[in-house]
Amino acid sequence: MNNDVPLPEHPFVSVIVPVYNDPDRLRNCLAALAAQTYPHERFEVLVVDNGSPAAPGFVTDACPRARLLVEPQGGSYAARNHGAAQAQGEVLAFTDADCEPLPAWIEQGVRALLAGNGRVAAGGRIALSCRDPEHPTAAELYEKVFGFNQRYYVETSHYAVTANLFTTREVFQRVGPFDAALTTGGDTEWGRRAYAAGTALVYAPDAVVRHPARRTVAELKTKLKRVTVGQCRLAGRGGAFRQRGIVKLIKILPSVRYKLLPVLRSPHLTTKEKLRVLPLIPVLHFYEYGQRLMRLHCLFRRDKGWNTAK
Repeated sequence: MNNDVPLPEHPFVSVIVPVYNDPDRLRNCLAALAAQTYPHERFEVLVVDNGSPAAPGFVTDACPRARLLVEPQGGSYAARNHGAAQAQGEVLAFTDADCEPLPAWIEQGVRALLAGNGRVAAGGRIALSCRDPEHPTAAELYEKVFGFNQRYYVETSHYAVTANLFTTREVFQRVGPFDAALTTGGDTEWGRRAYAAGTALVYAPDAVVRHPARRTVAELKTKLKRVTVGQCRLAGRGGAFRQRGIVKLIKILPSVRYKLLPVLRSPHLTTKEKLRVLPLIPVLHFYEYGQRLMRLHCLFRRDKGWNTAK
C-alpha cells in the first residue's frame, strides 16, 4: 500500500490473535469476533498457536473467518510477527486470546485509522471484567484502577498494549516487526519505535475489548514480575529506555499522585471498595521495587536490539 493512497471505506482487516494453551478463553474470543458488525467478507482472523501441547482444532468452527497458524518460536511477539507476515489485510488488528472484543471493535478501530488517513497506529480501550461482578476481589478492584490505562499509554508513553492495537500494513512494514527476542514489553518497544519513526499514535475509546482482571495478589505479583523483567530488558538497550529504568529504580516510596490518588478519585469504586484496595498499594509497590533491585545489572549492560529507544 502506498503512503499516498488513502484507505478504502471498508479496508480488508486481518485480526491477529496469538495463543498458548488457553482454549476456553480463545473460544470466547473467537465467538466475539464472529459477532462483529464489520462486514464479514472484509476481515479474516489469524489465530497463531505458539506451541500449545494441543493445538486448538476448533478455530474455524468457532469463527468461520478464522484460520489456524503455528509459530514454533516461543513468545507472543514472534507469533504476532508470523501472523502479520501471513496477513492479507490492508489493516492489522491485534488482540489476545483472553480478550473479548465488543461487536463494533473492528468497525471503530478502522474508523480511527481512517480519521488519521491510514498513517497512524490506534490503541483501543481495554475494559477489565470481574469473574463475579457482584463480589469482586481486592485484586480485581486494584486492576480496575491500574490494569490497562490505554489512553495514558498512547498519549503520554507513546505505545499501545497489543491486546488492542490497530495499524496499517504500510505502517507495520515501515516501522518493522515486533522484537521477537522480547517475551514482554514488545508492545512498548514497537510503539516507541513507531513514534520515533514519525507515526502518530491515537486513542480509540470506542474500539473496546474486555479483558479479565487478575483475581489474586499472587496473580498481580506474577504480572509485576513479568513487566519488570521486560522493563529491565529494555533498559539494557540504552538510550531513553535506560533513563526510564533509572527513574523507576529511584522511585522507592509509593507515589501519592500515581498510586493513592487514582484509587481515592476512582469513579468506578465505592468507598468500601477503595478501602479494600488501599492496603495493596504498599505491598505491590515494594514487591515491584524488590524485583527491580534483583535486576539492577540490566542498567549496566547493553543488549542487542532495535537502536531506536527514543
